Amino acid sequence: MQHVRRLFGFALLPALSILASLVLLPIIASRFGSGGWVALSIGQSVGALLSVAIGMAWPVFGGNAVAQASSLDAQRELFRNSLYARLLVLIALCAGSTPLTYLLADDYPWSTILFMLATSANGLTAAWYFAGTGEPRHLVINEGLVRFGSYVVALVGFVAGAPLIWYAGATAAAAATSVLLNWRTVMGPGRFWMAGAHRVAWRVIREQLGGTFSRVLLAGYAFGGPVIFALLAPAQLPLFSAADQIQRMGTNALTFLPRAFVHWVGSSEPSQRRRRILHSMFFLGGVSLATIPVWLFVGPLIVETLYADKVQLSRTMDMLLILTIAGVLLTSSVEVVLLVPLGQVRTVYRAHSVLSVLGLLLVAGGAVKFGTIGALAAWVVVQAILFGCYVVALLRRSRAQRSGA
Repeated sequence: MQHVRRLFGFALLPALSILASLVLLPIIASRFGSGGWVALSIGQSVGALLSVAIGMAWPVFGGNAVAQASSLDAQRELFRNSLYARLLVLIALCAGSTPLTYLLADDYPWSTILFMLATSANGLTAAWYFAGTGEPRHLVINEGLVRFGSYVVALVGFVAGAPLIWYAGATAAAAATSVLLNWRTVMGPGRFWMAGAHRVAWRVIREQLGGTFSRVLLAGYAFGGPVIFALLAPAQLPLFSAADQIQRMGTNALTFLPRAFVHWVGSSEPSQRRRRILHSMFFLGGVSLATIPVWLFVGPLIVETLYADKVQLSRTMDMLLILTIAGVLLTSSVEVVLLVPLGQVRTVYRAHSVLSVLGLLLVAGGAVKFGTIGALAAWVVVQAILFGCYVVALLRRSRAQRSGA
């Protein structure tokens, strides 16, 4: 029962975001047209890319590190050091990316910049920390409810006739509020910046350069689609931006699932870990497969509702979208629930690095040759190859263990 409550708790955060998308995105589409949702898509895509670099490698190994920490003080030290380093990276990257974001946005440039800043702050999330402690309620309160409050503020503003930048500003304010609340929850009311914090930040950044580089490459592939289309296939940008928004919404709706198992697996004794890993992967794999028929049934209605009948996706596009979403859930589950607990972190980094470069090339080629459907097909191909790489790595590990026995 405790694990069920934990699973439900981690589900609340993406559920609140989905609810907001179902309400706000149709308003943006009807009031601001394609320029509005393109501004949202570009801002969130650039911000999402930055957020991965800002988050460094903590989402990959941080939850398991917290779950295996020997004391509360050790857990707090992990969080404090991570936040110092991530804040330093955020300041540097956002300062450099603001002019680029302005140039990419044809309409609503300042709104696009604020969407970028708000999304980039996702790299400061404490989701991995609370996954390690198994306490989703703090995540729901500090991030979920705060974010939901910003959506309510945005909705009220839109009803009153506010411009798009009202929504962008509300999300940026919510991001800053969540960072402060997470710090107080984890660290208490003590002083925020301690002596020598900058040295700690630089040390953490250097230690995680390899993992961060791997995740940045992955983010460039995962979130760089709108930028690629803006540069190489601008006529297809509105359609691809709509598909990209749906893909990210679906992916975000399911990424809570692997996090809900991190504490259960990571805190277990070695004798129990194998059984818990198997049970977790059986459940997560089943959910991944179940999403496909569910989306094919309700997906067209969701697209029609979100974009106020201004976007039409073919049946093939629908299938490619849900295969991508299901594939991301499956591969991310293998990473944080199976490979990392088994000590295969480097396998994850190497696979991300290689497949991200291949993915960028495939998306760019697909965009130029086939438009939106070519880029969606590239997503599916990359997820299939990534899963295959993980299967091969696990088989090699198993053979090596048998040979050494």
